[in-house]
Amino acid sequence: MSSLYPTLEDMKVDHMIQAQTRPLESSAPAAPVASAPLPYGLYPSAPVAPDRFETLYPALDDYMGLSLSRDVPPEITALATISQQNQVAVPQPAGSGGFLSNMVAPISGSSVGLKRAHVSHGIREVILCKDKKGKVGLRVQAINQGIFVVLVQANSPAAMAGLRFGDQLLTINEEVLAGYSVDKVHTLIVKANPDRIVMAVRDR
Repeated sequence: MSSLYPTLEDMKVDHMIQAQTRPLESSAPAAPVASAPLPYGLYPSAPVAPDRFETLYPALDDYMGLSLSRDVPPEITALATISQQNQVAVPQPAGSGGFLSNMVAPISGSSVGLKRAHVSHGIREVILCKDKKGKVGLRVQAINQGIFVVLVQANSPAAMAGLRFGDQLLTINEEVLAGYSVDKVHTLIVKANPDRIVMAVRDR
């Protein structure tokens, strides 16, 4: 079942994001497996001497009239230690594109209320083909500058793709149908590739 989008722009942006993230997911290298210990240490083995950099910066304690002490208060040290102990790395599932992979409507779909609400008259993408007679089993009508489905033949490619009476056709193969006549839409369908016709449809 195809996804529903609030607007045609949402569907276009979501397709663009999916097209951009798909090659990144396939080309992302897998995380190395820790099989052998590293030849070097991750943490210093000995504390740094407090007077190590005094020869390089002798007047750092009194820089521009500020009192910059190298002594760290014990309260701050304790807080830093606690925060490091409480850090937990959450593993991400393999092949996941992060938050983008679950996005359906990236523009207006960022609203929490819209995610919970039922999307009425949503936009969806329909892919159909022609039968052996070169027909799709669809009849449309131009109403108020829009193209609407008025007849879907049973067991036709249009019926199997999920088109229904009252659906509005927005695009056919990326061509916007606003203001088109029935004859012009019919010409588009006749000239379209018989194996793949992509339509953007607004549910009734």
